[in-house]
Amino acid sequence: MIIENVLPQFDDRLSGIAHSLAASLNPTLVNKASVRGEEIKRKLDPLLKVKRELNMFMF
Repeated sequence: MIIENVLPQFDDRLSGIAHSLAASLNPTLVNKASVRGEEIKRKLDPLLKVKRELNMFMF
C-alpha cells in the first residue's frame, strides 16, 4: 500500500519542489559559484596531495 500510494505522491511532490527551485535560481549566481568552487578546488588539490604524501611517511 505504501509503495503504491505514498511513494508516487512523494515523488510527484519532490519533483514539483525541484522544478520550483530550479526556476527560482539565478543562473549567473549559480555559474559564479561553480567557477569559484573550481578555483578553490585547484588551490586545495595540491595541499591534499602533500597531506597524503606526509601520511604515507608517518604510517
